Amino acid sequence: MGRKHRDFQKIVERIESRIDSWKTKFLSFSGRATLIKAVTSSIAAYYMSVLPFPVGICNEIDRLHRDFLWGHDRERRKIHLVNWRDICLPKSQGGLGIPKSRERNLAFLAKLFWRSQTEKSKPWARICETNLNLSVGRRTIISQGLIMGKEVVRRGSRINIFSGKDTKFWVQHWCKGGILREAISGPLNFREDCLTVSDVAASIGTWDWSQISFELPTPMRNEIAGTLVDGSSDKSDTSVWQFNSKGSPDVKSAYRMMLDYSKGPNAHNLGWIWKIKVHTRVTFFLWLLLRNAIPTKSLLNSRGIDIPNECPLCLSGPESSEHLFKLCRVTTQSEPIPGHYFCLLSVVYLVC
Repeated sequence: MGRKHRDFQKIVERIESRIDSWKTKFLSFSGRATLIKAVTSSIAAYYMSVLPFPVGICNEIDRLHRDFLWGHDRERRKIHLVNWRDICLPKSQGGLGIPKSRERNLAFLAKLFWRSQTEKSKPWARICETNLNLSVGRRTIISQGLIMGKEVVRRGSRINIFSGKDTKFWVQHWCKGGILREAISGPLNFREDCLTVSDVAASIGTWDWSQISFELPTPMRNEIAGTLVDGSSDKSDTSVWQFNSKGSPDVKSAYRMMLDYSKGPNAHNLGWIWKIKVHTRVTFFLWLLLRNAIPTKSLLNSRGIDIPNECPLCLSGPESSEHLFKLCRVTTQSEPIPGHYFCLLSVVYLVC
């Protein structure tokens, strides 16, 4: 099996077939999100755990999920009111926790590579090792996946220093701030390029800065000085995964690293809304409300749909989320409208 688009098309067709079987049913937004996470994502995950998917296939799976979530199909075009990247964020960061295919595939491959290196006595791990050592022209789809997983592990790992003799000072990730060479511009001389951590560490708690021909920035020096190095130790430096407490990569931590959600400009702390004891459909509606993704007339106007934007309830202002839950005299009355949750949602919206 080669790593070509057509070789993975059957997986896409299985997902598409499953989604098509649901389109005749009356599903809410929350129901569609649950089905994506529980069913169609699992179909892809079975193969993602060992095979590197082409980027085009990952994008196609994401498109199927995205269109199904918003009720978009060939006959009915629907507006996607929240960016897909934001939807794929963890719930605690303001998303829905729907997995993004490319990043999830790389997370699976990272775990596979780590296990192949730590369980070398097992037959499957020996097969992986053989594939990993193949020359460039003979690489199989398995070896390609292992190499991709190896790169993810490299990005997410940090070296725990003991003696410092096994770790290059400049080009390996042993300092909390990252790889030191990436923070320094300009060339290094040959002697400096080959320095190990133990060469610069004079003794426990002290450093020989004369080994370096230029002045390091003070914050970098302080960070380096905070690392304890015992040059007399017989213990080798070890590589550990830095995104969980176990020290070894799992799919969850590797996926979150690949998604890089912590640096997203639109991260929201919305984990609390999933703990409210109300119907799931109300919780999802609240999520849409706090994401400013309720299809009010004002929002539809901003998306290029030319319709009158006057509030049909009070006829005294443009219909927007803020108007409906803060300003509209009908929805903010003291007595709740029968069969609606306007009072609860208005209180939450006002607090936020």
